[in-house]
Amino acid sequence: MKGMMKAAVKVDEQKRYVVTEVPIPELGPLDVLVKVHTIGLCGTDVAIRNNTFMGRHGPVKPPLIPGHEFTGEVVDVGPAVSRFKVGDKVFERRSLYCGVCRECIAGRKCTHWVHWGIDKNGGFAQYAAIHEQSLFPLPDFLPYRHAPLTENAAMAVRIATQNGIAAGSTVAIFGPGSCGQLLVQTVSMASPLRLIMVGLGDDEQRLKKSLELGATDAINADAEDPVKKIMELTDGHGADFAIEVTGKSAAVENAIHSLAVSGTCIVAGSGFEGKPVHFKPWNFVRNENVIKTIQGYNGLAYVTMLDLYKSGKLDFDSVITRYMPLDQVNEACDLVEAKQAVKIMLNP
Repeated sequence: MKGMMKAAVKVDEQKRYVVTEVPIPELGPLDVLVKVHTIGLCGTDVAIRNNTFMGRHGPVKPPLIPGHEFTGEVVDVGPAVSRFKVGDKVFERRSLYCGVCRECIAGRKCTHWVHWGIDKNGGFAQYAAIHEQSLFPLPDFLPYRHAPLTENAAMAVRIATQNGIAAGSTVAIFGPGSCGQLLVQTVSMASPLRLIMVGLGDDEQRLKKSLELGATDAINADAEDPVKKIMELTDGHGADFAIEVTGKSAAVENAIHSLAVSGTCIVAGSGFEGKPVHFKPWNFVRNENVIKTIQGYNGLAYVTMLDLYKSGKLDFDSVITRYMPLDQVNEACDLVEAKQAVKIMLNP
């Protein structure tokens, strides 16, 4: 398919995306050309714009079309594509693994993956060329306007259902963004004794949203020490599970220090601005605490998420703040950076 398309491009080190005309991408043998309908603006996309994102291979290398949460319709396929045909509705679901390295063969995380919108051009455009293995068919019951949120939702389901969070647990979530709000919904299904959301001073509206969705407590970490407050709320015991979904090193440190004896810290943010994490290991070891990291979701979490969505037990509309045209991508990034939105969807 020849021609030009609109795209938002990270062109240099300036804090901006440039919306411009670029050629519609050519297809490789296993590539699918997707006419993009809806794109989820991720915190990673804001960090890429701001030059603060740190990926597996380091900072992104401009020029780059970002966007890794998007959905649309197949309009062309490469000659070797077997999974999709023109007219299919799809969404981008995962990074592309090499399939031949030691980790892939062992069924673990590939260390050579291609992350769409980070390592290669993604979905901030009218069209995107994506390898067929990185796409899922879009179920009929899942509309375009909700589909980009499935990545966040499936990760929230994975965290809530595959890590031993049981009824009566105390859970602290650090980060009231879209992942955090979806975690409130999924963790609530396990009937925790306390479900504590931790945010910052400019998270006032997000913290209020968390309480509306089921959190029992909300902490402004700029106004009071979150570790001391969590200890106070739990009669000095701490959190059985502390879940970090901010991509900020300070949040990881607070999550670790807020743990109860034998408690688990789940680190699920991304990038961390390339900054290290520091914590006090002596009581961490004595208390037999655990740090577990989670990147994305697995197949079981994905199908469980779809079941919960279809049954009405996951509320995506409560997390989506607004829909904006791709031309306003910088304004959308500003809103997210200023904490005036939870999740923004973009339409090219």
